[in-house]
Amino acid sequence: SPAEFFAENKNIAGFDN
Repeated sequence: SPAEFFAENKNIAGFDN
């Protein structure tokens, strides 16, 4: 799901939004 992908992408990229 997009939300799951974004959650993983956020973790990988190290975003802090």
